[in-house]
Formats: sequence, C-alpha cells, structure tokens
Amino acid sequence: MVALRTASEVEVRSTVNSEVYVASLFPIQNEDGEVVDLVEFAKDVTLSRDLQDKLLQTERLRALGEMASGTAHEFNNTLAGVLGQVELLLATEPDAHMERGLRLIAQAASDGAATVRRIQNFSKTSRGEEVVPADLNQIVLDAVEVCAPRWKDQSERDGVTVLIRPELRASSQVAGVPSELREVLVNILLNAIEAMPAGGTVAMRTGENTRWVWVSITDQGVGMTNEVRRHIFDPFYTTKGLANSGLGMSVVYGIIKLHRGDIKVSSEEGQGTTVTIRLPKARNLPAKPQPVIEAEPARPLRMLVADDDARLADMLQQMLSLDGHEVTVCHGGAAALEELAATPYDVVLTDLGMPEVSGWDVIGAARKLQPGICTGLVTGWGVQLEDVELNSKGVDAVIPKPYSMIALRATVAQLSELRQSRAVVALA
Repeated sequence: MVALRTASEVEVRSTVNSEVYVASLFPIQNEDGEVVDLVEFAKDVTLSRDLQDKLLQTERLRALGEMASGTAHEFNNTLAGVLGQVELLLATEPDAHMERGLRLIAQAASDGAATVRRIQNFSKTSRGEEVVPADLNQIVLDAVEVCAPRWKDQSERDGVTVLIRPELRASSQVAGVPSELREVLVNILLNAIEAMPAGGTVAMRTGENTRWVWVSITDQGVGMTNEVRRHIFDPFYTTKGLANSGLGMSVVYGIIKLHRGDIKVSSEEGQGTTVTIRLPKARNLPAKPQPVIEAEPARPLRMLVADDDARLADMLQQMLSLDGHEVTVCHGGAAALEELAATPYDVVLTDLGMPEVSGWDVIGAARKLQPGICTGLVTGWGVQLEDVELNSKGVDAVIPKPYSMIALRATVAQLSELRQSRAVVALA
C-alpha cells in the first residue's frame, strides 16, 4: 500500500524568459513509511502573477497620488509666489542679463508645478491634458537631441563612447501628449546611458501593428537582478543612493498608464536592459492644437480677489492692476462675503482652500448676491477638480497655481467676454 503525503510548493522562474511556474511535489510512501517516488505537477502562473504585480503597482502609485494631493496646495502656493514675483519683475523691463535669469527661474517654477501635477495624476483614472495625434518617431529623435549633452559631450569628456541608434519603422501616430512622452523617453534614455559606464550602444526602435505603436529602448549596460526589475516602478525605489529621488520610473509608469498604454522591462545582470512601451494608435482625435497666442488685456473690470494668503492675494492684485483692472483684495472668505454684499463687481477670483469660508462658499454667495457676476477659482488643486463639480457650483474658470501672466490674461479675457454677454442678456 502506498500513501500520498501533503505537497510542498516551489516557485520557479525561467532563466530564458519571464515565465513563472509553481511546482507541487507529492512524496509517495510505501507501507514502511519510506519515500519511494515523487509526483510533480507544474502550473504556469505567469499571467496571474503579472496581473497581481500590475495591481500592486497601481495601488502603490494611487497611494503616492493621494499623499501628493495632501501637499499639492502648499507646493503650488509656494510656486505661485515665486512665479508671480518673477512675472512682476519681468514687467519692469529688466536688462538682458537679468531677464535671462528671471526666465530661468520662471521655467524652474513651471517645471516644479508640472511635477506636482504628474504625481497627483497617479490617483486619477483620466487625464486633464488634451490627447492629440503625436509622431512617436519625432518624439524619439527629440529625446535623443535633449540627451545629447549627456550621451555625447559628457561621455566624450569621460573618455568613453556612447552611441544612440534610432531605427524608426512606425508610420502611424499615437494618441498622446507629446511633452509627456518626451519626458518618458528622456528618463529611460538617461537610465540606459548611466547603465553603460564603459560605453556602448543604445538601440531605439519603433514599430506598429493593427492596434498599437511601440518603441523599445535596448542598452548594452550592466543589467539588473530580478529583484531590482520587480521594484523598478515603485515610488522612491532607487539603486543610485541618496542623490536620486527614486521617482523617475514611477512618473514614467504613471504617464504611460494615463496614455492607456503598457510598459515592460526585461533585463539580466550583465546582459543589458530592454524597455518596451506600447501606445494606442491615434483614432478619431482632434488635430494638434494651435500654439497659444498671447491675449490682449481685457477691458478694465471691477474685480474682487479673495485669498487667505495675503502675499498671494496682493501679488495677484498687482498683476491684474498692470492691465488696468480695478482690484479689491479680501484676505479670507468671510471678508469677501461682506464685500460682495456691499459692492457690485464684474469678476470674483477666489482661492479654494480657505479656513471657515471656502472658495465654494464665496462663489455660491457671489452667484446669489450678484447674478451676473463671473467667477474664477485660483487654486493649487486644479487637476483634482472635475468639470461636473465645477459646473454644478457655478465656476466659470479655473486658474491653476502657479500661473503666468499670459495664462492669467487669457482667462481674464474670457471672463470679460462672458461678463459682457451676461449683461446683454440681462438688458434684453
């Protein structure tokens, strides 16, 4: 008589590809209790493990987004103060040297705001930016050009040779945001270059099938272990020490997922790394938007500005006053309600996150007290506000912090036109 003992399970990963198996071993005993044979069953769990890993990755990034959303308002308020003061200084027509420095500061503040927005987007299921047809081949070439100081100039100074070899075979466009896709490829390309301290070649290939356009980036670098590869998209995970934030590949993952795409990494120690990205083809999308043209200042308006941060409120007043608007500042929502009850205005611009009386309360009261007034939220929570919520609460425009003079002027011009149309309707 033989007996089948309880099985033990062992996870086996293929050394040739990324397949994963669970092997179950059943020892068979004879009548004396001796093991006389083994029965082995192997189950391919590659798909289920991939799905589990993707779910865990999504939840990690969602947690990062929720954490970022709690601090986004403070970050954006700080950046708004920096960018606003730069805009006011630029309006004084500084000399060329000073202007160049100010514009670099403005660009740094704008880039910081973009980073906050991307981290916030990890907790969203849809994007705020307009998706347009984009040429993936051109984006690859742009990324190569952006990284030229690193792969060409710095490598030559270090005495090594790094070559970037584009092989562009895709002909269809992808549905995407070109600036974000450039950021993705730049980030991956820089990682590939850093993985080849002794030099080497990076191949960047594009291709397509009936549904997808893809790009692969293959380096001849040091490669990575399975453990590193499994954690490569985790927020704050890095093998580069304290000098690196560990957010680069997390941002890459978030951008690709918001593009409804897919990203995979294959690598082995000493054998280099290949990153493959698939993006949906552009179908029934609007053409690329026209470049933004700076709007002319709107006709002078009577405007009320409400913000509990006195520095930001006074700065916004100065920026609006440059275009001839008559601006009254209220440092807080309660003061704004009193002012709206006493004085008529064309436009009210209010911060959202204010204690006791929020921006929602200010806009609601403005609509009741002055039915023809136009309303705008000036806020650091911009990407988290849905159109349905804004429309239901009577918000005519959103000015995300930090904002430039051009963006502010364009929004005020739209509010001015809306105010005029409401005045015409009221007289009819």
